Amino acid sequence: MDRPVLGFGLGSYGPVFYDYQTRVLDQGTSLRAYMWELVQHAHNEFIQIAGELGAIGAFFACWFIAAACYAGWRNLVRANQEKDKALLIGCMAAVGVLIIDALFSFPFHIVPSAQCSVLLAACLIGNWAAVDGEQRQ
Repeated sequence: MDRPVLGFGLGSYGPVFYDYQTRVLDQGTSLRAYMWELVQHAHNEFIQIAGELGAIGAFFACWFIAAACYAGWRNLVRANQEKDKALLIGCMAAVGVLIIDALFSFPFHIVPSAQCSVLLAACLIGNWAAVDGEQRQ
C-alpha cells in the first residue's frame, strides 16, 4: 500500500483498486479472466476502512467499536431492572451481528444498516438505564 498511515480517503477504494489492478496485469499474470468486473468495495468492511483511511482510521474505527461494547457491558453490569438488562443484551447482540456481517460484507455502506449501527451504539454508550436505585426521568 502506498499510503499506509492516512490511506487514500473515503470513497476511494474503487478508483485506487484499478491502479493496483493495472500494475498486477502489467506484470503479465494470468488473472485477466476475472479481473475486469466493476469493483467499488472490498470484500469486507474492515479491509475497506483500512484501505481508505489507513492505519489511523482503522485504529479509530476499532476504538469506537470497543468503546461502544465496553460502555454497553458497563451499563449492563450497573443496570438494576430486568427490562434494561434485556434491552442492553439485545443491543450488544445486534452490534455483534453487525460486526460479524462486516467481516463478510460492507453493511456500513448501506444507509439503513449504518443508521441502525449508530442507533445501537448510542443505546450502548448512553447512560439511560436505571442504575443503583435511581429512577429514569
